[in-house]
Amino acid sequence: MAAFAVYVLLSPAAGDGLAGDLAGPLYRFLAGATAAVPVGDPRFRVALVCAAAAAIAVWASARLVIELCGDDGAAIGGAGVCGVTLMFAPALFMSAMRPAVWAVLAAALAVTLLLMIRVVRGAGAGCGLGLALALGLGVGIHPLFVVLWPVCGAVLLVRLRRGARWPLLAPAMTLLAAALACAPVVIASTTPPAGVFARPDFGPVGVAVGAAARNLGFIALTLAAGGAASLVIGSSQRWILVAHAFMVMGQLAAVALLLSPVLAHPGAGVAAALVGCVLAGA
Repeated sequence: MAAFAVYVLLSPAAGDGLAGDLAGPLYRFLAGATAAVPVGDPRFRVALVCAAAAAIAVWASARLVIELCGDDGAAIGGAGVCGVTLMFAPALFMSAMRPAVWAVLAAALAVTLLLMIRVVRGAGAGCGLGLALALGLGVGIHPLFVVLWPVCGAVLLVRLRRGARWPLLAPAMTLLAAALACAPVVIASTTPPAGVFARPDFGPVGVAVGAAARNLGFIALTLAAGGAASLVIGSSQRWILVAHAFMVMGQLAAVALLLSPVLAHPGAGVAAALVGCVLAGA
């Protein structure tokens, strides 16, 4: 609630809310449908959605730290570190100040990771199928979401080997949700620009890494390194660490492969910022 209040009070509602590199049809539909409501200023309504998404990302990331580390005082303190650090990380903060796809992507990533760790720890069919649904819908927000498919697929295979039967339905649900989310929608600018992929250029990758480091700062980076080491202990923690690694590698691959200027928006590094804040809290 504090994050949402700060974002709404400070947001200038600049831009039309549709900006973003390869923003998926589901995000564009959400932004377009919000702007179509004939009440108030359309830009502010889109900014409100992005502010709410950024606040959800803060909550889900802090909750993820508690899921990983327990519910004692130390874990709650770590969750607070994660939430406050992510709340004011430039990538997420600017995603709310300059509405674009990145705030919604951060919320979807954080919620998906939260569902994933619960599935790893034995959650039932409802949570597992919710994870499958989130994996499919996330692709409609941004193609970067595909990087979580391999690790979540491995998690589902583990649950299947342990006797659960709902993982047999999960792939079909993910594909169906992805098809619905990526279906053509009748709003402007739903077609990605031609020639969006180019030869890999790894020069900007160093810029992206430097931007991620500046998002966190030296103290949070140091804490994140310790958090990564602590998550190596225990099988369920390793799964979430692998998922975080896939997210970072996916973001760096996007920087190297996409012709569109991935680094043009300050929120483009939100996945790396999310990973760093969760690890720092842990």
